[in-house]
Amino acid sequence: MRTYADCIITTGKILRKEPGCFDTSVFATLGFDKAVYFEKPKPVAILTDTLNENLLEVGNKVYADRRFKKHLLTKDTTLLRFLEH
Repeated sequence: MRTYADCIITTGKILRKEPGCFDTSVFATLGFDKAVYFEKPKPVAILTDTLNENLLEVGNKVYADRRFKKHLLTKDTTLLRFLEH
């Protein structure tokens, strides 16, 4: 379903719990055409209550993959706590 979706919605908890859920090598295994999936950067909306400086290091591969256009959605208080550090 993610192959043809206009936007993927997930949570930070899922991305932390399942580090392989956005592993792009799965597409080749299933026979999907990567050009269809990544015709343009795939938007991913990530709902999270946790923001930290090393998000790219400890998070799911989706955070570092430039083919995904990330939108982090969080509470104002979570963002303010992150910006204060």
